[in-house]
Amino acid sequence: MEYNDILIENIKIHISNKLMSKFLKNEVKTVGDILSLQTTDFSNFRGVGIGLVKLFEELKIFLDLNKSLVNETNLKNTQKFLIPIIEISEETPLIEIFKNILNDYVSLLSNETHKSILLHFYGLNGTELLTLDDLGIHLGYTNERIRQLRIQIINDLNHLIFIGTHDNIEVNSLCVDKANKLLTKLQRRQLFSLENFITELDSSKSTIYTLDEIRLILDIFGFTILGKVETVFTKGNLIITEKSLKDRVLKIAKIAIKKLKESNVSLSESKLVIEFKKTYQKTENQLIISVLESLPEIESLLINDNKCYQIKFQFLSRASDCAYRVLFENKDKMYIDHISSEINHRFATLGVQKKYNRDSLALVADKRFEPIAKTGYWSLKEWNLNSFSIKDLVIDTMHKFNKPVSIIQITEEVLNKRPLINKKSIKAIIGSNLIKVDGELWILPEWSKRFSHLELTKRKKVLNKNTPKYRVEQVEAIRDHLNKKEDNKDFAPNIIKTLISKSDRYTKQSFYSLFNLDDEFNKEFDGKKLIVGLKKKSNSQIQSPFELIKIGESHNCEFKSTLRVNLFTNSPDKEIELACLKTIAAFLNTSGGVLLIGVEDNRNIIGLNKDFESFKKPDKLDEFQKHLDNLITNFFDNSFFSLIKIKFPKLDDKMVCMIDVKQSNKPVLLNNKENDFYIRRTGSTVKLNKLEMMGYIENKWK
Repeated sequence: MEYNDILIENIKIHISNKLMSKFLKNEVKTVGDILSLQTTDFSNFRGVGIGLVKLFEELKIFLDLNKSLVNETNLKNTQKFLIPIIEISEETPLIEIFKNILNDYVSLLSNETHKSILLHFYGLNGTELLTLDDLGIHLGYTNERIRQLRIQIINDLNHLIFIGTHDNIEVNSLCVDKANKLLTKLQRRQLFSLENFITELDSSKSTIYTLDEIRLILDIFGFTILGKVETVFTKGNLIITEKSLKDRVLKIAKIAIKKLKESNVSLSESKLVIEFKKTYQKTENQLIISVLESLPEIESLLINDNKCYQIKFQFLSRASDCAYRVLFENKDKMYIDHISSEINHRFATLGVQKKYNRDSLALVADKRFEPIAKTGYWSLKEWNLNSFSIKDLVIDTMHKFNKPVSIIQITEEVLNKRPLINKKSIKAIIGSNLIKVDGELWILPEWSKRFSHLELTKRKKVLNKNTPKYRVEQVEAIRDHLNKKEDNKDFAPNIIKTLISKSDRYTKQSFYSLFNLDDEFNKEFDGKKLIVGLKKKSNSQIQSPFELIKIGESHNCEFKSTLRVNLFTNSPDKEIELACLKTIAAFLNTSGGVLLIGVEDNRNIIGLNKDFESFKKPDKLDEFQKHLDNLITNFFDNSFFSLIKIKFPKLDDKMVCMIDVKQSNKPVLLNNKENDFYIRRTGSTVKLNKLEMMGYIENKWK
């Protein structure tokens, strides 16, 4: 382009506003028009005085001496620039896109005043932060003028990012699309926290940014962050999409926290919405829900498929409020030291530096609580619990019926008096304090003569957790002996003769006593000779993992220290995983069994901590379950899932994994390279070759 053809509109940064106004009114449009215009002709323009004439003459000299600068300015203002310069994809975080757009925009900005306001007010690129007052002093403008210019800059950036153009700068269409999608999404929500906004900008948390950059992006979006004074009742940084929402949001947020703190426990979403709309009828449901979801003091949870909200435990106001929450969730009375211990455990888990003891709970002065007699146990007054023990309630129930009754009738009556008692606790008390008679009925011990016509039900003789270890080992020795016999049977004298020398503690009498264990052995007679047989256990018969550990590894029980971690290298090992899967396959192909993970071969309980430490995400149990599910899915047909039940009991305060496997009604091959076939033999897992496998399948399933 020829120098004289340059439009003065594109170089107006070098021309005073007064001169530009006169030029435009008098059809002076190009550099050539200015240079060819005589001073006398310019002075004849209407409203031109001596001052303007002087400016005109200075401009002509400037244009004549600074052609390179003028050409450069013209090029800047006529050339189209596409930003951001870096390559953008769908996966690029929005925070990274915005940072690059802003940096590129600042570098292209020719108006030095605008550039200075943008850099200093938002601290871009590490520039010193200045207030509007300081910027006014620095740039020689009034505060009001600086405020107006800042608004103009934000409007320019808003147009650039959401429309895609401003002056000679264009924004990548993908960036514009992503920005508008986020804008629409957030406008629907109306309210959200600063943390939510940052997550929307960078869910991967892979980009470094400053809070001042976030403040600028919020201004470009046209959103308002509520001030700390206005939101003193919450630790959250709340953002609204429209200023008109401010009063309603503040009222709803304040009342929500107050109401949930007063409740101490969860309230349903529908109940909360109804309560708010009684006061604020025109408020949309979505705005109320957005407030509840945005406050950091409030958490949401699902209870019986109903969305509920409650104050997070660490934000409860008093120690007694924490005690109320603990008791309410326990659904039964608790010993006072157990209450304070549970509160302290929750605080420690949440990283809260607080500790309470029984005195600091102050339950005596709080009318919401009620002591259970002088036992040290406390309940909630609203439960209307009496001070009777469960044993007292059971005996009182028997006297009320005054006849033999079923365990179901007793349980229902006790629950009517105290609804929150655990049914298992009632059944345990019945079993230890009443006598079972014909017809699955129960009586008090003192009623034995009165109901002598009813035959007493003999209780099964079984091993329990108090059984000495050497007796458990003696039982396992008998089982191993019978496992080697055809039909798993042998004459009692043969068993005793073979095993009695294995320990000084084994006696003839102890063997005959153990043969009476109902859960372990069957007895039959050949004439006068006693034959002892091995009772085949189903996994459902073994309820207690403690019992399994005491008995030790057997044909239907196996211990593994870990699911995936090699204890020698302290890192995940595929061979360790495969060992667990082989055991599951063997149980499926034999007679079922239980695999306990977190228990060493010597019966020492080590728990799942080593496996938990191998997962990176914070919810370790969830990651463990997912990993175990994936292993079972990958190495077995999905149809076998119904035969596998997984539980996570706590033993000695250590969590273990209990995998209960039922026997399959068809052969199960491990889905590895060789499609191996495994069975259980005594206390070990055995791989069969193809010939052995065919014979085993023929005998077992055909």
